Amino acid sequence: MVLATYSSYDAAQRAVDVLARHDFPFEHVTIVGCDLRWEEKVLGRWGLGRALLTGAGTGGWIGLLVADHYDILVDPEFADEARRVLTDAREAAALR
Repeated sequence: MVLATYSSYDAAQRAVDVLARHDFPFEHVTIVGCDLRWEEKVLGRWGLGRALLTGAGTGGWIGLLVADHYDILVDPEFADEARRVLTDAREAAALR
């Protein structure tokens, strides 16, 4: 069950950290990157030989998978408690 959606992994991780600080059973929580895309930084021109050798050596991983957003999933039986913890934490932060 989707508990919350965040635009960055760091924001999703901070929410999970809040849950953990409040003794929430975090083993029932998952962060999922959604709408993945491949980003690659072009560093220069390669000849055929260099491209083949580098591709073979790295397995083709010359880039980075990036998610458009991150969902925090929680087991359904823990959803109400997780929502309460995050809402209470947001309200407490707003009062500071």
